[in-house]
Amino acid sequence: MSTDSGTKNAKKRKWKMSQTKTLYCACCGGYTLGRQWFNQDIGYGLCSACAVRIKAKSCYTSAEFNRLYGEEGFHYPDEQNKMTEERRSQTSEV
Repeated sequence: MSTDSGTKNAKKRKWKMSQTKTLYCACCGGYTLGRQWFNQDIGYGLCSACAVRIKAKSCYTSAEFNRLYGEEGFHYPDEQNKMTEERRSQTSEV
């Protein structure tokens, strides 16, 4: 019985982001989808665009980044969920 790990991971990501809340990005102030991380003020999270930018410019290891901002795809959107995040922010602004 073999399972495709790519399909398994896609289902896991879909489930992880299915019960998210709209949060303000602690970095840029925009709207984002995610779950509250204990290290952020209540109602704030990290958007995927800022996560990418911070990862590219910082010297944090993956473990340090997770400690500060939470798990990608669970506490803040991963790249595959960026489009959903952008749609949510557009409807929240109206």
